Amino acid sequence: MPYGTRSMAAVWLAAACGLSCSSASLVRSDGAAAAGGEDGSLACTARTPASPAATGDSVRDTAQANEFMFVDAFVGAYLRGDNPIYSGAASATDSAGPYGNDPAAFSTGNAIAALVIDPDWATLTVASPADHERLVLDQQSTVPDVTRAVAIFPDGVYPAGYGDATCTSCAPNFFNRPSSLSWSGVDASFPGFHPDGGESVAPSDITSSIDLRPQSPCTLTWDQLAAVHGGPLDFVRVGNEMIQHEIGSVQTVAPSFRACDGEAVPYTIDRYINLTNLFDYGVRNYVAGSPTHVCGGA
Repeated sequence: MPYGTRSMAAVWLAAACGLSCSSASLVRSDGAAAAGGEDGSLACTARTPASPAATGDSVRDTAQANEFMFVDAFVGAYLRGDNPIYSGAASATDSAGPYGNDPAAFSTGNAIAALVIDPDWATLTVASPADHERLVLDQQSTVPDVTRAVAIFPDGVYPAGYGDATCTSCAPNFFNRPSSLSWSGVDASFPGFHPDGGESVAPSDITSSIDLRPQSPCTLTWDQLAAVHGGPLDFVRVGNEMIQHEIGSVQTVAPSFRACDGEAVPYTIDRYINLTNLFDYGVRNYVAGSPTHVCGGA
């Protein structure tokens, strides 16, 4: 699925985690070990929190579990080593930018990068916290030798698809969770048209040079997490925590066809992340509202 016109869509993290580092492996919540650090051994021994315990209130339990899953993906997946993180030097230039007519560039010795892998795609985000810019690269499992460069995005702007600019055999296979990432002057290019006759857009070139090594999860900071996520979203600092006040609902009765006989329970809840100890995160302050009607399809 080509990125095409480079439109944007919302997606989705200043203090160190403060936990001691040791030569022991990071212990993941599933009991597996995940190495971190430059030599593959330096890692935190802390565990990420478990999902909230069941209360017997099915609506509350569903709401808390769903909201916790968001926070866990936002921070816990990086602390456990599920999503490898790297740091080091990186520079990149984008002749088109996220809108196709807005060139962008950054160069930093303090880059932070995160690799997120699912069965079909592996996405590498290389961010400069100081510049508030990040380069997004991805590979498809069926053709991992082809690297797509999506764009350089400023904070608050997010990809709505995959990149048009590509290069072949220019980067390590992301699906192999590389122990390091290093290349110089790699150019991913797009001529402005697709071989299948798809929509033509402006040609683009995205060039990058990267020298990154694994970073121990225990040295992650909020600023680094915010950088790879494209900014803090609507998290707000309250004391020593980042708080995100959420409004949601849980459907309890499915509606009938063309009827408004369904039911849902709205709720409010707070997602929180402790800036002193990033391993302390979760949800709290759940409040249920009065049930509302839900209508079925026409």
